[in-house]
Amino acid sequence: GNAEAQYQLGNLYENSQLSRDYKTAANWYQKAAQQGSVKAQARLGVFYGEGMGVSKNTNEALLWSGKAALQGNVDAQFWLGLLYKLGDSIPQNDTLARGWLTKAAAQSHPNALLLLAGMYNEGEGGPKDPILAYALNKLAIGYKTDMMQNAINLREDLVDQLTLGQLDASNKLATELQKPNNFSYALNAYITKAHQAPFRFFD
Repeated sequence: GNAEAQYQLGNLYENSQLSRDYKTAANWYQKAAQQGSVKAQARLGVFYGEGMGVSKNTNEALLWSGKAALQGNVDAQFWLGLLYKLGDSIPQNDTLARGWLTKAAAQSHPNALLLLAGMYNEGEGGPKDPILAYALNKLAIGYKTDMMQNAINLREDLVDQLTLGQLDASNKLATELQKPNNFSYALNAYITKAHQAPFRFFD
């Protein structure tokens, strides 16, 4: 069968307004994922992680999400970052969480930017950096995160921590991070300068 058609059928059964059928959706996603559909692999990872239409299976969730994330699927990258950050079904690992969220943030994923901002504000998985946290949070707000109240609260918290000079530096950094295809470069350049160590994750 055609992997894209199988993915579309899975999507139809997952999101149907008439009667959602997660079991049938999972079945079509499985077929498409095995034929290499990255979108289907990303959805299948979530299905196994949440036990939607299939028995909950963390290993399968990590396998399929990992396949999709390594091929650049932004939703899978975000979801893996979230899994490692929360540490509910897998051991918490802030370094891996920060790494995957950075990958998703580089593709302008609003919630990844917000979670990453929070991690830099708290110093989770690496150095604490309120200047970078403010810049990332500014992008999350600009890209319309669906956790807007959290983003506004974080912004207020960060404004209280930063001097005017630091706020200015943070706004300039946000501008650099937002330039097309410049996120990873600008982030590494900033971290190398600020912390004398580039952030390396799978590259």
